[in-house]
Amino acid sequence: MTTSVAVVAVAAVISGIAGVIVAGAALGVRYLLRRREKLCDAVTVAVAAGGLIVAGAVLSQNPWRSVDGYVGHSAGVQLLALVSVAMLAASTVPAASTEPPTTNQPATNSSVKRVARS
Repeated sequence: MTTSVAVVAVAAVISGIAGVIVAGAALGVRYLLRRREKLCDAVTVAVAAGGLIVAGAVLSQNPWRSVDGYVGHSAGVQLLALVSVAMLAASTVPAASTEPPTTNQPATNSSVKRVARS
């Protein structure tokens, strides 16, 4: 829980409300896929790497032709990079346990003493 809050807080510091939305979405995707570990890992790697690869590809397509002089400040490139960073950060959050809680409690000293006296 605290790691999730930290991920969203860092995303908010990095990019404001857009960061909070994207980080929340990344955490949500990983939560929805928590029972399918291989798929969750594959989606995480694909999004984290793919976003930066596509952002780099967009930057390599003549960034000097932008009206502003640099295409890296455009919302599309920034969003691709943000999605990658958010998914990478979301991967640090431990997956929720999918196993039901066990009812077997370890023996305490008092229960051991009662058995020994009987």
